[in-house]
Amino acid sequence: MEWVRPRAGFVAEGANVVIADVLEQEGRALAGELGERAIFSRLDVTCDGDWVATLAAAEDAFGPVSVLVNNAAIGRFVPSRRRSRRRGAK
Repeated sequence: MEWVRPRAGFVAEGANVVIADVLEQEGRALAGELGERAIFSRLDVTCDGDWVATLAAAEDAFGPVSVLVNNAAIGRFVPSRRRSRRRGAK
């Protein structure tokens, strides 16, 4: 998987990694590929209960959390030919 490489770098440097996402199958597969230093936790970033559960899973697996990299986003990609030009753009 192409998108595994950046996360694998953290593991290779000795970090413990929690893959947290709403995409359970993909997240579990990625955590499995990364090995024993990675776990998966289902996380909808808009749900407080999911944050509590994910933090608890991280602490149960690895101890206190000292670094958090939050890379959450919802994107909608539109081909450039369908985008309208902004006023004044050339």
